[in-house]
Amino acid sequence: MLRINGELHRVDHPPLDADTLKTMLYEIAPDYKIKVFEETGDVDFGYEIPNISRFRANFFNQKCGIAAVFRQIPPRCFPSRIREV
Repeated sequence: MLRINGELHRVDHPPLDADTLKTMLYEIAPDYKIKVFEETGDVDFGYEIPNISRFRANFFNQKCGIAAVFRQIPPRCFPSRIREV
């Protein structure tokens, strides 16, 4: 599922199994964040695809296994006058 502008949309893709999802998530997470996740079952961090977008990532455990949420960060989070300082 994707939430776009507040509305939920189904994606035309079969659900990922827990091992596949974990492998994909571990590929983008820094090692120290993986350690936090394995110790606590929950972790937050920033992730960037250069020249494309930035995201806040959250991995967590649910009844059925690992889950993740990515929130896109707007390209301009701060007013330009703050950037100049």
